[in-house]
Amino acid sequence: MKTFKSTFNCYLILCLCTIAAAFFLLGYEGLQTQREQISKALGMPPEYFWILGSVITLVILSLLLSALHARLTKPIKDLCNQCKLGLVTETFASKQFSEVKTIREYIRLTQDRAETRAGQIEKMETELFSTRKERDRSFRKVEEFEDLVASYVRIRAELNIDNSSLRRENQRLNEQIDALRRKEFGTSSAKRLHSLD
Repeated sequence: MKTFKSTFNCYLILCLCTIAAAFFLLGYEGLQTQREQISKALGMPPEYFWILGSVITLVILSLLLSALHARLTKPIKDLCNQCKLGLVTETFASKQFSEVKTIREYIRLTQDRAETRAGQIEKMETELFSTRKERDRSFRKVEEFEDLVASYVRIRAELNIDNSSLRRENQRLNEQIDALRRKEFGTSSAKRLHSLD
């Protein structure tokens, strides 16, 4: 699998080979006649041929460097754009760099964990909502029960008051009945005594 380092080394070797080839073509004495023919065809003096060779070498080097730049930055840019969109997809490119693949797998694992946690949080929020509803219902039932107990206590107190007043009334009536009986017994005894006399 390709890495950034192996790709960079490959392009570095290509650049060095280009420079070495340029020096060889410009400096090798056996090619002097070909250089002179090219200079005549272009209409420039043979001693300035090195300028043409240097320009061609620089163009080749700049093309190699731009290709290297594109090759190294394109996978990272693609990954960065996917991150901006919020979803890193799996790519099955055979020329994928191992570093990019490692970063992509890490981001995907992080996304999966985040989705799992989001599901857990949503489930917990649902449970919390239902628990709060149950708690509110329980509080309402407790309040209703407390109201019932308060009503029971109030009614019991009223009944105790009514019961106490009824007992007093009953006792007073019993006392009146006893007094009437005594009075009646007293008058009937006196009449009897009177009738005996």
